[in-house]
Amino acid sequence: MDKFLNKFVKVYKSIYNFSVVIGNDVFEMSTNACQPNGVNLYSGEIDEYDFDPVNEIPLADASDDMKRAIVTRIKFEYNGFSETD
Repeated sequence: MDKFLNKFVKVYKSIYNFSVVIGNDVFEMSTNACQPNGVNLYSGEIDEYDFDPVNEIPLADASDDMKRAIVTRIKFEYNGFSETD
């Protein structure tokens, strides 16, 4: 699953939270994305943004809560992972 996430998910530091790109979709997430006071919102498609590669952070450095939110989005909105991922 880590290979899949590293291939199809990019995380960028934004002004207040993080922009998470899953495929062609962009989501705004906070470090506590799964908590009641966390941020986990659809923000648009990748074409609407111009991300600076300097602001990209390794997925391994994202919080556990953010990683859990990413996996949950993929499972429920993108029909999950394949058996080989």
